[in-house]
Amino acid sequence: MLEASTVLFLLGFIIFVGYFSLKFFERMKIPDIIILMLLGLILGPLYNILGEGSVGLFRLIMPIVSAIALILILFESGLNLNFFKVLKTLGTATLFTIAVSGLSVIAVAAAAFFIFGWPLLVCLLFGIIVGGTDSAVVVSLINKTSASEDTKMLIDLETTINDVLIVFAFAVAGIITAQAVDISAVGQQILGSFSISAVAGLVAAIAWLKVKDHLKGGKYEYILTLAVIFLLYAFVEYFRANGAIAAFVFGIILGNAGEIATMLKINVREVDGKIALFQEEISFLVRTVFFVYLGVVFEIGAISLVALAAGMVFVIVIAFSRFGAARIILGKSKKFKEDLKLITSSMSRGIAAAVLASVPLSIGLPQGKDIFYLAFIVILFSNVFTTAGIFLSERGREGQKPTDENVEEIRV
Repeated sequence: MLEASTVLFLLGFIIFVGYFSLKFFERMKIPDIIILMLLGLILGPLYNILGEGSVGLFRLIMPIVSAIALILILFESGLNLNFFKVLKTLGTATLFTIAVSGLSVIAVAAAAFFIFGWPLLVCLLFGIIVGGTDSAVVVSLINKTSASEDTKMLIDLETTINDVLIVFAFAVAGIITAQAVDISAVGQQILGSFSISAVAGLVAAIAWLKVKDHLKGGKYEYILTLAVIFLLYAFVEYFRANGAIAAFVFGIILGNAGEIATMLKINVREVDGKIALFQEEISFLVRTVFFVYLGVVFEIGAISLVALAAGMVFVIVIAFSRFGAARIILGKSKKFKEDLKLITSSMSRGIAAAVLASVPLSIGLPQGKDIFYLAFIVILFSNVFTTAGIFLSERGREGQKPTDENVEEIRV
């Protein structure tokens, strides 16, 4: 068992590492995620510090940690989005997400079949598990780059829409275990999940804005807002809808309270700036702990060289799929032309892949353990690829910016 003093020491140490990693990113343009994950990889095997069986306990509570990280990061993303720009970008984001996710799933499934010779449905399930980008990783990275607001919004919406892959994963798992799955029923479930989630987030946000009027900016407003988000997520998930989307919509409504109140002709007080400030602080804490946590549950000793090589192949396949989709869907758009390298690089896998990686084990697939470890390899390597890609893209953009001296030379 972990002692309280050990837990507090590790937590304090991780927060300090997270802070200095963030400062390092701001100065050197090298994202902090890799540093945090490497710290987790170092801490994981140290059983003398963590205590025997601690890593197993971390894996057990991973769905809870992942859900909290997902809720807070999506809420913050929604809080910072412009509602009317979202409407303009939603169609493009949906088309782009379908193209990227579809190509990634098919390409990874084909690669898995070629490398391991698994049954086609098992390959498809693995492709779905690692087929979507992750909000906790990509959004936090892209928001710190020089990308345009349109690009940041596209990535925000893509990572949110990608949650639909969770539904497909359980549908394919049902087919594999010989449970009848009606394709039309799956389609209705997906549409129902999105609509229920969006409506629930909208209603909850408007209701909370009215309640906030009575609080009149008093104490504990942020913590109560946080409580509402947790309740909303739990409520939506209970009805088999998507709590992440509900949290995202909730954040959008709160962040655009003034414009939406005018549009709906209702009187509500705009969100206090303190809420955004507190949210930024708590998001820093959660994402820092989450990325270290992700490294802790990744057990290096159980990974073979073949699995490492295969994981690298899957990441390369995903990268080419994303590059192709970005060129086809966004290549001719002036809004995204300058950010195509950033968009292509934003392919990190994280929360969804980590949670879904346990599905094959839970249904008793013979390939379940292999899929579990391969998914974590893809998570790690995709984060390395994203970090390197965004770093090189940002450095390249800085090199292209003309200085005053260059401008004068051109004029002469």
